[in-house]
Amino acid sequence: TLTCEEVTFTTPNTVSSTSTTLDLSNIIGAASTVACGSNIAGSTLNGVDYLGNNARDVFYRFVVNQETIVEITTCGSAYDTYLRLYTESAILAGDTAMAVNDDSSTCSNSMHSQISQTLAPGTYIILVEGFSSNSGAFTLNVNCGTSSTTPATPTTPSASISTPQRTV
Repeated sequence: TLTCEEVTFTTPNTVSSTSTTLDLSNIIGAASTVACGSNIAGSTLNGVDYLGNNARDVFYRFVVNQETIVEITTCGSAYDTYLRLYTESAILAGDTAMAVNDDSSTCSNSMHSQISQTLAPGTYIILVEGFSSNSGAFTLNVNCGTSSTTPATPTTPSASISTPQRTV
């Protein structure tokens, strides 16, 4: 049994929180999918505390098809947010997050969160929650760029080349 703050993992896919037993695979399976370029207005007010801080949680699924640098932020949120990033297999196995952030200087309000990570192809879970027990309206921003290890696609120059004419 792995205990993580207020949550106890009793089997690989089951979470006990307070007196309620929850099947984490169903919760993760029902997570909304986000993509690169997403800017989502959401709220943790109707969420339930499953993992991490003693705050209400909202989960998002994110699929990466090729290695890429991903920046996830809650810049523009209305409260003190906290971000966690998991691989799907790690969260279902009860493992810890691969990246977490509470306060970031990236946002104009340093109480917002930001994670920048190079991700390999796979499925990831983004957990938005509050610092401590905070909850409220949030903005989730997901931006992607090509990893420096991925070669750039070559481009063909658009300028035409003319052959000089010789006069005799």
